[in-house]
Amino acid sequence: MKMVLTDKYSELDLIEGLSKGDDKVIQFVYWRNMHLIRNMVAGYKGLILEAEDVLQEGLVRTITNIRNGKFNSLSSVHSYLYSICKFICLKEYRKTRATDPYEMQVYREQQQDDRYYEKLKIVSEMKKKLETGCAEIIDLRFRLLEDQQLDERTNKLMDFETIADKLGIKPDNARQRFSRCMARLIGAVRDSKRMNEYLRNE
Repeated sequence: MKMVLTDKYSELDLIEGLSKGDDKVIQFVYWRNMHLIRNMVAGYKGLILEAEDVLQEGLVRTITNIRNGKFNSLSSVHSYLYSICKFICLKEYRKTRATDPYEMQVYREQQQDDRYYEKLKIVSEMKKKLETGCAEIIDLRFRLLEDQQLDERTNKLMDFETIADKLGIKPDNARQRFSRCMARLIGAVRDSKRMNEYLRNE
């Protein structure tokens, strides 16, 4: 019987509920994502997988990663689950060795998405290791905070005057701090053993 999605959970509620094995939260996440997973699985022509099985396995992995502290807050619980389900499909899809041009194009595009996501996770982890204040000013500049999302119509970064006002500093100081922090982030990513290994294996 399908659950009626009337309950609303915050990200913290979802993380805590999944970690504790709360049946209501698990059911909510399951039915909340079923339609998306069905559409994704259907997009892989010739793939012999049931959306329900993919979602169940994805949920188990998500819960396990949350409990083991491997969940990256860069993405929402729903986005994280979707990425895991997509990985499951990709892994199975590789076994089919599809030769149809359209299917191979879909496969390559999915691979590109996964590579981008993995790189983004590494950059996010490096950013969190920077000195206090660096992650904040980088997030402000690129509008990565939940209440300050990048305007898709203008693709406009936050100006340094606004950043300075939020941080209580002068615009020139904001500009210099951002440049210094970005240089450190770029250096950290460049020297990251994990990133270098990942790029060698692409």
